Amino acid sequence: MNRMDTHTLINLLHIFVIVPFLLYVSIVKTDIPEQVSYFLMGLGGFVTLYHAYKLFIRFKMNSGFAWINAIHAIYIGPLLFYIGYKQKDTPRSAFEILMLFAFAAGGYHLYELAAYNSMLNGSKGGAETKTVNMNAHRFANGSSGGSGFANGSGFANNDYIS
Repeated sequence: MNRMDTHTLINLLHIFVIVPFLLYVSIVKTDIPEQVSYFLMGLGGFVTLYHAYKLFIRFKMNSGFAWINAIHAIYIGPLLFYIGYKQKDTPRSAFEILMLFAFAAGGYHLYELAAYNSMLNGSKGGAETKTVNMNAHRFANGSSGGSGFANGSGFANNDYIS
């Protein structure tokens, strides 16, 4: 699977699996089955450790995308673990924060998918398209030819892949 396929897969996974699951948990609240609570604890631990590792790597590389891993490692992973651990005693505020993260993730990944698709289709529209592409993806050398990235892959130095 090449880099562009991975990027699309990450966005689609978040849009069709992760966001609906987070919304389910945040809507059902303390009525979630016990097995889902255990799954949340495991998922929270995995998300925290994986993204802490990626944060360390990206921080060392001075990456502009380290913030994505920081949000996952500092907020999302521990929140999932906390909700799973507290089960029926989880305060309402934790579910509301989870819902906010779910909506934010849905919006972010829909935006990224649209911007990425626009870039792949060679859209060279006006300022609006350039703004979308520059906000969605970091240019390696500021060039505007081809895909806009120095290595022609669509991503600078495999930095965007999480």
